[in-house]
Amino acid sequence: MMDNIPVHEKVMQGVYSSYAEALHEIREKDIDIQKNFAERYGIDMKEIFEEYYKADANTPSGGDGQPVGEQKPEASNDDLLS
Repeated sequence: MMDNIPVHEKVMQGVYSSYAEALHEIREKDIDIQKNFAERYGIDMKEIFEEYYKADANTPSGGDGQPVGEQKPEASNDDLLS
């Protein structure tokens, strides 16, 4: 089993070097995507994500524009028939 350690080290070096190369390429593409987004929409993507991460995940959202806790008004059949 001890004989396989150098082989394993070489294999892992190859894996990590290819991972590092792929990560570098992804980061370069990400920079281009962020620039294109800012040019198109005039918004820095970092600002969007900073606001998202600052928001409290436990705070429920109304979702439909109404404040949380208020019930939606129900339409009754009498209103429709009159």
